[in-house]
Amino acid sequence: MNFFAHSLMLFSILFVSLQTAGMENNNSNTVPMIERRFIVLNHIEPRFIPANSIALKNHLALCRQLQIDARNQCYSTIAWSMNKKIGQITNFLKRQHLYY
Repeated sequence: MNFFAHSLMLFSILFVSLQTAGMENNNSNTVPMIERRFIVLNHIEPRFIPANSIALKNHLALCRQLQIDARNQCYSTIAWSMNKKIGQITNFLKRQHLYY
């Protein structure tokens, strides 16, 4: 498998396990959970190529959700970082006429 497939599998496993742990403890949006989600999203970023637009859109959705959760918990540094990443992905997709 290529690097992207490995990283996507790792991300999926980590994301599901983090979400499950959050649901079990009824604290999926606490600050430590937000920090863990931020670390996972920073380690896995799809390549900026037009053929990878679906993975970029999925990553964009995860970044937006984390930004909302971080903003709700008053964790402005993570929200600002996600805003920057959302802007980068959105601008790339718009330049490639893939954003809708």
